[in-house]
Amino acid sequence: GKIYKGDEGVVVVPCGFNFKVIEWVPREKGGGSVNSYPRGSELPASEKDDRGRRVTDDGHTLEDTAEHFVLILDEQNDSLEQALIACSSTQLKHSRKWSSMIKQKTVATPEGVKPAPSYGYSYRLKTGTESNEHGDWSNWIITDEGPLQDVNVYRAGKAFASTVNQGAVTVKHTQEDVVPF
Repeated sequence: GKIYKGDEGVVVVPCGFNFKVIEWVPREKGGGSVNSYPRGSELPASEKDDRGRRVTDDGHTLEDTAEHFVLILDEQNDSLEQALIACSSTQLKHSRKWSSMIKQKTVATPEGVKPAPSYGYSYRLKTGTESNEHGDWSNWIITDEGPLQDVNVYRAGKAFASTVNQGAVTVKHTQEDVVPF
């Protein structure tokens, strides 16, 4: 429910990731989420329309969605807030790039170099403009802010990651969640 300035962005700590396909009723037909399917699930039969969207026999669309569970570091109020960043359509390439950035982080341990926990680093998310022959739109610009310096933020990220990984965080997608930039 908060608005952040796109040129300043927001600093987040990634705490979990999920990929699913969401079945939507098109807005012009009332909108709304019908179902969501975890990665690898059998999907309803569909065909691509002239815009490349997968459309089911009953006119619903199937949309790949990458869900990034994050803590927002509110720099002005020195507070943390749990949030979900859902990436679909043209945002998926930015999601993949961010996931690669996260997976490349390592930490030295007595047992050798190991993957760093995602919640050990922060990233700044801003918006930028992209375009193609179909028009212009805003999308994510994600930059590495480096390792966390505050142990309390690290602990909060670890706790949120544990909750997400246990499946205790559920998301009910609504048409309002899909807001063009």
